Amino acid sequence: MKTAKALLFGSAVYFVLSFAPVLYLVSRVQAGGDVLLSQRRLGLMANSLLLGLLVASLCMIAGLAAAQGIRCGPLARRGCRWFFLLLAPVPPYVYALSWLSVARLWRLNPTGMLPSVAVEVLAYLPICTGISLLALERLPKEPLQLALLMGREEKAFWNVALPSVFPQVLASGGLVFILSVTDFSIPSLFQVNVYAMEIFSDYSAQGRTYHSFLLSLPLTAVAAVVLLLCMGPVKSILMAAPSGAAFPVRGGAAVFAAGRAGVALCMFQVVFPLAALAPYLPSLGRAILLAWEELATSCLTGALAGLLALAPAALAAEFLLAQKGKRWLWYLFLFPIALPGSIVGLGLLEMVNKSPFHRLGRTVWMPALGLAVHYLPYLLLLLAGAFARLDRDKLALGRVLARSRGRYLFRVRLPLLRGGLLAAFAVAFMLSVADVGTVLMLMPAGMEPLSVKIYNYLHYGSSELVAGFCYFQVLLCMAVMLLTGLFLSTRKKRRGTDNSVRQRGRMD
Repeated sequence: MKTAKALLFGSAVYFVLSFAPVLYLVSRVQAGGDVLLSQRRLGLMANSLLLGLLVASLCMIAGLAAAQGIRCGPLARRGCRWFFLLLAPVPPYVYALSWLSVARLWRLNPTGMLPSVAVEVLAYLPICTGISLLALERLPKEPLQLALLMGREEKAFWNVALPSVFPQVLASGGLVFILSVTDFSIPSLFQVNVYAMEIFSDYSAQGRTYHSFLLSLPLTAVAAVVLLLCMGPVKSILMAAPSGAAFPVRGGAAVFAAGRAGVALCMFQVVFPLAALAPYLPSLGRAILLAWEELATSCLTGALAGLLALAPAALAAEFLLAQKGKRWLWYLFLFPIALPGSIVGLGLLEMVNKSPFHRLGRTVWMPALGLAVHYLPYLLLLLAGAFARLDRDKLALGRVLARSRGRYLFRVRLPLLRGGLLAAFAVAFMLSVADVGTVLMLMPAGMEPLSVKIYNYLHYGSSELVAGFCYFQVLLCMAVMLLTGLFLSTRKKRRGTDNSVRQRGRMD
C-alpha cells in the first residue's frame, strides 16, 4: 500500500511540474487576445513543416539503413554497436559551427534551408538509428526463420522484417519531426525563418506571455497530433524484450550497400565535428579559461536539473508501467514533449515571478527547474524502458526476504535500478548543458550558461574562441557518454557472470 501511495505521489509531482506552467499561461489568457495566422505566419509554419518533414524523412531512411548495417555487420553482438550515441547529446549548434567552418574553407553558401537540413540530420540521426536498432533486435525469431525457409533473404527482409519494424521507424521520425519544428536555434543561425522563432520574437518585442502562448498553439497542436501517432510504437519497442535473434536477413545487395552507407554516415556524424573543429584545437585552453564561469554555471544547472527530474520521472515511470492497457494515460504524461521549450520557460517564469518564491528567479535554481520540467517526459520514456526489463523474480524474492522496506529499497531495488537511473541522469545533464530555448528565457542576470554564450557568439560569425568553446563541449559529451557506457557494460558483464555462477551451482 505504501509503495502504491509513493508512486501516486511521485506521479502527482510529475504532473504538477509538467503542466503547471502551461495551465498558468492558460489562466492568463485575456479576452480579445486572439492570434490570427496571417499570411506571413502561415509561411513561417510552412517553413517549419517543410524543414521538419525533410529532416525526419532523411533521418528515418539513414537510421534504418545504419541499424540494418550494424545488425548484419561485425558489430552485431558487440557493445560498441552503440557507437553512434557517442555524440548524441552534442547540441546541434556544434554541427552548425562545423558546417560554417567547412563552408568558409570551400567557399560554399553557409545559409539557407539545405545547411539547416544537413545539420539537423546529423544532430538527430542517433535517435532514428537507436530506435531502429532496438526494433531490429526485438524481432521475433520464428517469423524470420519461417520466411528464410520459405524463400530468399530478399523476400524475408521486404515481407517480414521491414513491415515489422516500420511502425517503430516511423515513430522515430515523428519524434525527430517534433524536435525539429519546436526548435529555432539552428534555422535562425542559417537565416531560415520558422514558426518557433516567431514565438520567441513575439515575446521579446511585446513581453506578453499570454499572446506568445496563443501564438504557440498551432505549432503545439501539430506536434501533439504527431506525438499521438508515434507514441504507441515507441512504447511497444521500449517494453519489448530482446529476442536474441541474430537477424541474418541481409535483404539483397542493395539493402546491404545501403546498410554500409548508413554506418558510414553514423561514423561521419561522430567524426565530423571533431575533424571540422580540429584546426581550432590550439585555442581550446584559452576558451576554457575565458568561459570558466559559464562552464561552471552550465554544469551546476545540468546537475541540479538531473537531480530534480530523476525522482518524479522514476516514480511516474513505475506508476505508468503498473497501469496496463491505459494508453491515454501514457499520452497525457508524454504530452509535454509537444510543447516548445520557450513556452515552458515563459510559463514557469511568469508563475514564479507572481508567487512568493519570486526570489528563485535570481538564482541558478530557476533555469535548473525549467530544464527539469522540460526534459521530464524524455526521462520518463528512458526509465520506463529500463524498468520494464528488470528481473521481476529478483524483485519479488527481495521483497519477501528483506527484513524491512528500507533494506529492500537500498539493498535490492536501487541496485537493480542503478543503471537506468545513471543513464537518465547523464541524459538529463547533457541535454540541459546543450539547451538554448528554455534556458534563454530563465537564466538570471550574470549567470549565462555556456550554451547561450556560444549561441550568441555564433550570430556574429564563427571564430577561434567560439570554436574552442564548442570543441570543449564535444569532449565533455564524449567523456560523459563513454563513462556512462563503460559503467553500464561493466555492470552487465558482472550480472552475466553472476548468472552463470548461479547456473553452475544449480548443476552441481
